[in-house]
Amino acid sequence: MGRILASGPWDTVKWLRTRASDEAIRQWIERHEGRGLSPPQLRFWQLILDIPARRVNRWLRSEGRQVWDRRTARGAGAHVGTAGL
Repeated sequence: MGRILASGPWDTVKWLRTRASDEAIRQWIERHEGRGLSPPQLRFWQLILDIPARRVNRWLRSEGRQVWDRRTARGAGAHVGTAGL
């Protein structure tokens, strides 16, 4: 599920939503605290799945997350699975 949400094309994300409920996707994101999703992807799913902003903010502020986000941002051009909405 994470791979589809993080880097799948939009058609695949739509397919996933026909197979897994929004609640199941939300639970997966919450269980993983958004790991594997870029900050813009996480904000997108926050809005779509009504995940509380305070929770997402806490995930994004975590020290381990910030280290990883800075490291992956250097590669620039990271593919956003929700591009082309």
